[in-house]
Amino acid sequence: MNKNNKTLKGEFRGNKVFCDDGSIENCYTYGINYSQINNMKGYFNIRKNSSGTWIIYQFILDEN
Repeated sequence: MNKNNKTLKGEFRGNKVFCDDGSIENCYTYGINYSQINNMKGYFNIRKNSSGTWIIYQFILDEN
């Protein structure tokens, strides 16, 4: 398993994903996506960039 990529299920709020399992992951997204996903639940694919910061690069929002 690649430790520089993972998928989170939870809610994105203010550069954090509050995961369904109770964990919280600090991560950022591209500016164009922020308003689309802020305060939304879904699945978030994240990867570490060269400076070690987690970045959301892909997401599927949960409409429920």
